[in-house]
Amino acid sequence: MVENSDDLVLTTPEQFKKQYNIEARVNSEVIKIIRDQKKVIVRNTQTGEEYEEHYDKLVLSPGAKPVFPKSIEGIDRANVFTARNVVDIVKIKDYIEKNNIKDVAVVGGGYIGIEVAENFKLAGYNVNLIEALDQVMQPFDYDRVQILHKELYDNGVNPILSDSVTKIFDDYVELKSGKKVNVRTVIMAVGVFPETSLAK
Repeated sequence: MVENSDDLVLTTPEQFKKQYNIEARVNSEVIKIIRDQKKVIVRNTQTGEEYEEHYDKLVLSPGAKPVFPKSIEGIDRANVFTARNVVDIVKIKDYIEKNNIKDVAVVGGGYIGIEVAENFKLAGYNVNLIEALDQVMQPFDYDRVQILHKELYDNGVNPILSDSVTKIFDDYVELKSGKKVNVRTVIMAVGVFPETSLAK
């Protein structure tokens, strides 16, 4: 289990500069590309200040955005999160501590969902892992994944398979089957799609 979110940061901006002579700008977001002038507009995410940065060559590497299925009623509630990076983890931790949360649903049984479920369980939370398919960790062989299913059960995680979330409320989620699961925080881990908005 990760005790401190700082442990997830592999290299600091200072280390990047010292080791590779690369200036890494954290808390900075490129909000606009002006191609004909070979410059970008950057916003400091902490102060809101904007500034220009010129370039000779521009490499776009924005990564991916988490899938947030709009078909799920209540997906925009304050108790719904993703767990893609350190910023997400800090937001979840702050919300859970502030609201004295004990019951959590992790939606998605892939690698990220399993990791999130494991860490929440190790931290002492009641964890429901909800997966729409009949097994976690697709596309692994069904028979082999039964070992992982047993491991989840044995360690106190409640896998709910072949079912999916249709509605999210403040203190429970409703599943396609009609079942209601009492949870006060929902972590979405159902996949990602390429982040292309800046390139458009």
